[in-house]
Amino acid sequence: MSQRREAVEAHRSPIAMPLYEGDTAGVAFSGQRMAGIPDSIDHGWLSSALTRVGTRAYWKTNGTGRLTLRFLKERRGSYPGGVPAAGPDTA
Repeated sequence: MSQRREAVEAHRSPIAMPLYEGDTAGVAFSGQRMAGIPDSIDHGWLSSALTRVGTRAYWKTNGTGRLTLRFLKERRGSYPGGVPAAGPDTA
């Protein structure tokens, strides 16, 4: 393994599980809320928003509330070369 990869792994390891657990909790939260909505397929934006709400709620409850991330969405029409910036500054 290269030195760079070892360094990245060393920094990523402590936060990897809380990230994955938070994402899983957020998707479950969204699924529960969307189950009661008729024609939920037409409201994809709501599913995404509820996933973020569930993820943040999980992180707050489990002590990782200071951890903030940007969830990037790939827009192939506008940015054919990759994922765009998530806000006014570059990501």
